[in-house]
Amino acid sequence: MKKRMAVLGLVTIAVIALAAIGGTTQSQASSNSQDFVTGSAMFDVVQAHVVVSAHSGPAGEDPGGHFSLDQGIGDIQVWAEVTCLTVAGNLAVIGGETVRSRSGIPAGTGVLQSVQDFGSPGDMDRSQTIVGVPTPVNCALFAPGFQADRGNYVVNDAP
Repeated sequence: MKKRMAVLGLVTIAVIALAAIGGTTQSQASSNSQDFVTGSAMFDVVQAHVVVSAHSGPAGEDPGGHFSLDQGIGDIQVWAEVTCLTVAGNLAVIGGETVRSRSGIPAGTGVLQSVQDFGSPGDMDRSQTIVGVPTPVNCALFAPGFQADRGNYVVNDAP
């Protein structure tokens, strides 16, 4: 139990590579007049898979979508619905609220996901997550720290 709480504590305090389960498509973002982030990536160092599908108006209005994390280290699995999105160039931060988890993280827990798109094939893309924050309403930008081993993110910053 102490080990589980320690891992959970690290998750809620530390910034972690977010791994998500599920599929995404750019069709959810209907045009380049929207900010959006789509894609998935694998991170071997933390045994994580992250999938993201988030969109909003160009000023972050009317955010929607989902993202999820499946991380082997700490046996963490969370699914979150988007509550905010901020995009600047190739960098995006998605905020969300956990809707379900298989790892003891309660529904309603806030999550922040930072994604940076360095183009195709995506092996230079970066991602990072903070779990255990208050549910974000505004997403402040922060640079992600984990480089993808496989996958690709697409970040669109609408004019």
